[in-house]
This record gives sequence, C-alpha cells and structure tokens, in this order.
Amino acid sequence: MNKTKFIVFGASSFIAKKLIKKLSKKYQIIGFSRKVIPQQKGIEFIKINYNEKKILKILNTKIKKADRPIFIFANGIAESKSFYYLKPSDIKKIIDVNLNFPLIMTNLLIKKFFFKKSCFIYLNSSRSYYSDKGISIYSGTKSGLVNSVKCLSMEYDHCNLTFKAILLGLFKGGLTKKLSKKKISEILNRSRIKKFIKIETLVQLIINITEGKHKKTSIIKCDNGYL
Repeated sequence: MNKTKFIVFGASSFIAKKLIKKLSKKYQIIGFSRKVIPQQKGIEFIKINYNEKKILKILNTKIKKADRPIFIFANGIAESKSFYYLKPSDIKKIIDVNLNFPLIMTNLLIKKFFFKKSCFIYLNSSRSYYSDKGISIYSGTKSGLVNSVKCLSMEYDHCNLTFKAILLGLFKGGLTKKLSKKKISEILNRSRIKKFIKIETLVQLIINITEGKHKKTSIIKCDNGYL
C-alpha cells in the first residue's frame, strides 16, 4: 500500500473536493473541514473548526510511523464587500483563516513531524497574488502567505521538509460563479495562457511535487503568471 498520506485542510472548498476525488484513486486522504462532508471510499472527512491543537491531536492518531504526510492547505475566504464597509471582525476572520491558521498549523506540524519527509503545499489565488479591486484583505493575506512559504523553503531547504505555494489560475466553477463574464474575460486575458486550468493539471503538479520535482522554485504558477 502507498504510504503517502494526504491531509487536506479546507476540504469542502470547490478545488479541494475535486482534487481529493482524483487523488483518492491512488492515495489515502484525510480531509478537515468546518462543514459536514459525506464519507467516501478511501477518504476520511473530519468536521472541525480551525483549532490547531485539536487537529494536531487527531493527526497524532492518524499518521503512523511509516506514513509520509503531505499537507495541503486549501482553506481561504475573501471579503464580500468593499474595504470601506468591512467591520473589524470581518477583517480578523479573513486574516485568521487565510494567514494565521496555515502558519500556526504549519509551525505545530513541523515540530511534530520534523523527522519525516513531509511536504507542505499551499493552494493560492493568482488573482490575489497579483492584486485586484475589491479583495484588499484577501490579497494581503494570501500574498503574505506565499512570501512566508518562500522563506520557509529557504530555511528548511537542507531538511526533509518541502514547502510549495501553487498559484492556481482560473478554474471553472467555485468563485468564478460569482464573477461576471466580463470579469472572467478580464482575468483570463491577464493570464499568460488565457484559458481555464484543468483539475488534472493541478493533480499531476501535486504528484510531481511529492516525487521531488520542481525543486528550483517554491512558487509554481499553473497559468504561468499574469501579464
């Protein structure tokens, strides 16, 4: 049996659900989500709020000595109104989900699984990284996380720990349902490849990372970057 085990945070997100479905054909999956997700063959979904210590306690019983854990952070929320109308509580929630949780969880996981050949992958938004109107807090937290990943990659390059941030580009569905055709066209035109990304591309990219490819960079752009 393949000893690589994927642990996905934010398992109920649009991208995560598609990713998990594909990866579960070959790998064991544990998905953490704040929402209830029906159990599926080869996948264990666990409903839990973003409580780092409780999650770590659960993982202590789920990750065995022979396992190689791959941690994927797919969690993320964006503001639904302009910056002027945001409340302090709105801003704090976005920062907690997009930045504080991934960094605190990573800190605890490094301490617990330092001697395993662990891999940390952070799914990110190309739009947030390159900035856009109406997503100031989302963009700030997501691009901040990417820069933290760059630092962690340099810091632990000599260890068995791998850190990668993936800028996703644009997928059909999910957040794109909330965008107008004009906005989608605008975003695609800013992308170098000018088309939607397929889930198969992301799956293969993640498998390649776990197999030790893409060693030269800590930031990988599915859409080859924005113009």
